[in-house]
Amino acid sequence: MAEKVDEELIDFLSNRGLTEEQLILVEDDKIDRHVILLMDDDALEKYIPSYGDRISTVAFCKRHTQQDEGDNTNTSGLPPAFSYHGDENINGDSVLGIESHSMPKSTSSQGNNLIVSSEVDVIHPSVTSGVNAQDTASGCQETAISNDCYNAGIVDLSTDSEVMFGPSSVSTPSQQDDTVLFDGISQSEQDYDMDEMSLLSNIDETIALKVRRGNTMEDMIPAFSDASILTSELMINRVLPNGKDEAGMGTGVLKDTLTEFWGEFTERCMVGDRYKVPFVRHDYSKMKWEAVARVIVKGWQMVRYFPIFIAPAFMEEVLFSTQPVSLTDMFMQYLSEAEQSVISQAMKDYNSVDEDDILDVLNQYQCKKLPKSGNLVEIVEEIANTELIQKPAFIAECWKPILRMNLASEIDHPKLLSLYQQLQPNVFKVQKQIQYREHMSDTENEVARYLKKYIMGLDHEMLKKFLRFCTGFDIMPSDVINVTMVDLEGFARRPVAHTCGNILELPRVYDNFPEFRAEFNAVLNSNVWVMDIA
Repeated sequence: MAEKVDEELIDFLSNRGLTEEQLILVEDDKIDRHVILLMDDDALEKYIPSYGDRISTVAFCKRHTQQDEGDNTNTSGLPPAFSYHGDENINGDSVLGIESHSMPKSTSSQGNNLIVSSEVDVIHPSVTSGVNAQDTASGCQETAISNDCYNAGIVDLSTDSEVMFGPSSVSTPSQQDDTVLFDGISQSEQDYDMDEMSLLSNIDETIALKVRRGNTMEDMIPAFSDASILTSELMINRVLPNGKDEAGMGTGVLKDTLTEFWGEFTERCMVGDRYKVPFVRHDYSKMKWEAVARVIVKGWQMVRYFPIFIAPAFMEEVLFSTQPVSLTDMFMQYLSEAEQSVISQAMKDYNSVDEDDILDVLNQYQCKKLPKSGNLVEIVEEIANTELIQKPAFIAECWKPILRMNLASEIDHPKLLSLYQQLQPNVFKVQKQIQYREHMSDTENEVARYLKKYIMGLDHEMLKKFLRFCTGFDIMPSDVINVTMVDLEGFARRPVAHTCGNILELPRVYDNFPEFRAEFNAVLNSNVWVMDIA
C-alpha cells in the first residue's frame, strides 16, 4: 500500500509543477508521505520550494495517511487529524491542568459531510471586570451587569469554563454542512509540534471555533497555526467567564472577536504608544508568529479589518521590503506622550530642555552616543530604525510569506498608506458616519444633539470604545452607523447596539446632557459587552 501512495505522491508533486530534478531528490532521499508529516516547514522547503505547494502537499499526505490508518489506531474518538496528544501524570490528569473527560463522537451523514463534536473541561479564567451585554445580528438585546454583581456573587463564576471547538449547537442544517472540529486546546506553557497541527484538505469546509472571553488570543493562536484556516469559512462562538455560551452569532461576533484578539495581543506582545511593533518573546516560536499573520489575513478577507496600530514602517517592510525616507515622525508616535514631549522640543531647541530629561529618554533605548544639539536628529533617526525595523526583524520574516501571498495582490504600497489614513478614527469622521432618520420629534432631535456633543468630547481611546460598541471594530467602519430612538425608561434605559448592522438605539428621553454622558460613559468604561441574542 505504501508503495502505491508514494507513486501517488510523486504524481501529485508532478501535477503541482515540481521539476524532474526536484522529484528525483524526493525519491533519492526517500521522502514519503509519513516523512513529510514529521518535517517542519523549513526542512520541507528544501524539496518543495513553493509555500503553497508545501501546504497542499501536507494536506494531501494527511488525507492519505488517515485513509490508510482507518479508525483502528484512533482511540480518542476523533478523526486522526484532530486528535490531541497531551502528556498525563500518574493520576491521568493533564499536566496543563486540563482534565479530559469522555469524548463522545457523534457523526451524522449528509452526503459527504461529517460533523464531529467533543467536550473538554478547562479551568476558567479569572474575572476582573464587569460585563455589559451587547448584541450582534438581527435584534440582539443589550443589558448591563456591573462589577458589583460579580463582587456580590450574583453572577455564578464557580462553573469551569467549557471549551468546544466544533459545530455550534444552534446551527441550522444548512450551517452544519462541511463543518469540522478544531481541537484547539490552549497551550500557553508549551509550543506546538508540527505533527499535532492539522492541515485540512477540504477548501469548502467551515471551521467552527469557540473562544473564551478574556482568553481570545490564547484560544485563537492554536487554531490559526493551521494554514488551512485561510481557505476555510470561519464561524466563531464565544464562551462567557461563567462557562456559558454567548448567544450572539454572526458578523458582529467575528468583528468584536478580532478587536478583542488585537487588544490582548497589543498588551502582551507589542510595544509602543500610538504606533506599536511586535517584540520578540522567548515563548513565541515561528509557528505562533505565523498564526498571528494569518489572523491579519483572515480579518482582511472576511470583514476588511486591518490592524492600523502596527507601525506603517514595519508593515511596509513586511509587505514590500521598503522603508520610509525618514522614520522620525513615525517614531514620535511610537514614543509615550512624555517621551515625545521631551524629544520633539529638544529637536526644535536643544537648550530649552533639561539635558537630564533627554538622557533619561534616550537611555530607555540603549543610546550609545552623547546627544548634542548638532546630532540629536541623527540619533533619533537611528533609534527609530532600531526600534521599528531591526528589533522585530525576525517577526517580519515570519510574516512576509503569508502576508505577501495573501494580501500583496489586494494591498499595494499606495493602498497600504491610504488604509492608515482611511481607517484611523477621529471625531469628525465618526460624526459624518452617523445617520439619523429624516423625521424626528423635538425630544429625539435633542437626544441627537446630545450624541453629537458627546462624540465631539471623546478622546482617542474612548472614541475607539464607542466604535467598538456600535460596530464591533475599533477602527473606522466602511458603513454608516444608523441611530434610532426607542422607548426605554427607568432601569431599562441604556444605549443598545446591533454590531452586525451598525445600529445604535438610544432612549428618546434624557433630562439633560450630563445625564446622557454619564450613562454612555458607564457602558463604554465597563470594557466588555456580552452579545446575548443570536
